[in-house]
Amino acid sequence: MSIDMTKVWAHRGASAYAPENTIPAFQMAMEMGADGLELDVHESSDGKLMVIHDERIDRTSNGTGRVVDMTCQQLKKLDFSNGMPGYKDVRIPTLREVYGLIKDSRMTVNVEIKCDVVIYPGIWDKVISLEREMGMQGRIIPWHNLALEDMLFDIHREGCCLYLWQNQNTVVIGRAQNAWKECRIDELEKDGGKLARRTSGGGAVFHDLGNLNFTFTASEATYDLHRQLQVIIDAVASLGIKASFTGRNDIVTESGAKFSGNAFRKANGVSMHHGTILINADMGKLGRYLMPSKAKLRSKGVESIRSRVANLNEYMPGIAVEDVRQAIISAFEKEYGCCDMIAEQS
Repeated sequence: MSIDMTKVWAHRGASAYAPENTIPAFQMAMEMGADGLELDVHESSDGKLMVIHDERIDRTSNGTGRVVDMTCQQLKKLDFSNGMPGYKDVRIPTLREVYGLIKDSRMTVNVEIKCDVVIYPGIWDKVISLEREMGMQGRIIPWHNLALEDMLFDIHREGCCLYLWQNQNTVVIGRAQNAWKECRIDELEKDGGKLARRTSGGGAVFHDLGNLNFTFTASEATYDLHRQLQVIIDAVASLGIKASFTGRNDIVTESGAKFSGNAFRKANGVSMHHGTILINADMGKLGRYLMPSKAKLRSKGVESIRSRVANLNEYMPGIAVEDVRQAIISAFEKEYGCCDMIAEQS
């Protein structure tokens, strides 16, 4: 690893020197030259995105109670200096205020949405909407999507949940893969891309906003690979594209071109099936960042690998990500009826 690949992240801001997850901590992190911020988000009772780690305010403020039970105004009246010398009357920030602070810098943000104890319906959409409103696209890192996916896996109890999500300019590798063998990391870093690792097996994939990712999380009794695949196949069929599933964990067009790779995970009575859907992804970047193994090149040949990967818009010109998203939601409702659905873009 070259030294220019090493990034410095300020965990809850410069939290060793200023009260954690507060404007002074984030300001100090900027002054100290950090490359990025890690912060945590909960939701107040009036729907504001509050930057705080715990579900309760007891540890870090002079108040007591849960964030979700207080309005933003009530939370703003409390002191979050947390007994740190040199600080008093420090207010809890909103995510909007933090974005406003760093918007004109080059800092990247790792937003950790805290839903492991209190579930905040729709909080993901609010975070992404704020990102777009404030022009922060591409500066919110992809790992929270994968962390949310893990959270859904960990808390799942019954039925089937569908999660639709996106990352910008990201390479995601499988659980056991060597990043240096699967990805041209220097090229990815040079273009400001991100590298992430998922908890399932399978190969390396490229994500951008021309790609839509899906995750099915199901209990052992509900998990049915055929039904889940049929949702995707029926969705693209409704848009005029015939598709089928192959033995290589791929979904392909009628002509055999791969547009979706799938991977799987199972533990503690819960199964996860997730995959990508290439709609109008940047194939130039995909080819530049991903580096197939020599063994795969020898067995299949460079041209055969390239020829069997395609965007859906090659088969249905003008098709958009939103078209596919809505088609999947409709196919899911038709197959499963009333079930949990979460949709997010990042």
